[in-house]
Amino acid sequence: MTRLMDAPSILVDQAPIALMQLDINRAITGMNSGAEAIFNLSRYSARGRSLSACLYHDCALFDLLDHIDQTQTPVSAPSVLLNGPRIRRVNPQQISVSLLREGGYALALMPSDMGNSKQLQEVHGLAGFARILGHEVKNPLAGISGAAQLLMREARPDQSELLNLILEETARITRLTDKLSAFELFSAPRLTGCNIHEVLDRVIRSEEVAFTSEIKFHRSYDPSLPDIQADADHLHVAFQNIIRNAGEAILRSKKGDQIDIHTRFSLNSPTKLSADGKALRTLKIVIKDNGPGIPKADRQRIFDMFYTHKQGGNGLGLTLATQVIAAHQGIIELDSSSDGTQFTLSLPMQSHL
Repeated sequence: MTRLMDAPSILVDQAPIALMQLDINRAITGMNSGAEAIFNLSRYSARGRSLSACLYHDCALFDLLDHIDQTQTPVSAPSVLLNGPRIRRVNPQQISVSLLREGGYALALMPSDMGNSKQLQEVHGLAGFARILGHEVKNPLAGISGAAQLLMREARPDQSELLNLILEETARITRLTDKLSAFELFSAPRLTGCNIHEVLDRVIRSEEVAFTSEIKFHRSYDPSLPDIQADADHLHVAFQNIIRNAGEAILRSKKGDQIDIHTRFSLNSPTKLSADGKALRTLKIVIKDNGPGIPKADRQRIFDMFYTHKQGGNGLGLTLATQVIAAHQGIIELDSSSDGTQFTLSLPMQSHL
């Protein structure tokens, strides 16, 4: 394993991010001054100490470590809340985390950009909510469902109706929980080299089939854009939810017939992710339709969980898209009028994690 702490100590200490190394048992084998400040612990006192002695057991960092154990692939996640006995509670640490597993663990930690904290805090809240659902709701539901099935074997006809109601309701809640559990997954993208145009083309081909010839798709790509570090599967979900919503709005209103997808480069980055405060180069994806637009009263709530006017909809699509983009340290901007709706997605073209 490449050892972070093998570099000259002056370089490690002057790094703009916190660095930490763990052995296979998750005991600390090294850290730089940035990590000392986060954990309020000297590297000498920390050496050999288990990470579980420095963080509370429900800290989301342990979920990321478990995830990398299962996948054996690097993991990155923004706005992870670090909480532990020596971390000051009056100033909780919102940290962007990058993890590498080769024998032990290498961690890079950087305070999250609070100028863009609204979406990131929402991501953290949704992921935590999904974790609670997964551990505290689904398990009791399975027990309730199992008990109802056992009772059905000897139930009277008048009791069977009530037991069937219990089974139907537990199944419905389980389905909803499974959908919400996706938020925990999408808060920790697996970053690799990603060609944004290839992802968009796959989504558009899929939507062309879904909408047959009722919706026209127009592409306008900047061919000079380089690959970015991203999770292609997660971005596919975000783009598809936005494009699908646009197409369905057009069909419901019977106004409009086209969705335009543009990509371009921008130096004016709203993400402001650079550790030295400089704006990063940004890749912008613009998804614009000529549909009816979003009513002004709905624009402030369009990304809220469960908020929808679509019959049969669950109101999770745009919330999930926000989750994916924010987890990539990007943002989504909305502009809508009676002439149509435009979503502008900004993604950093390089990562400081």
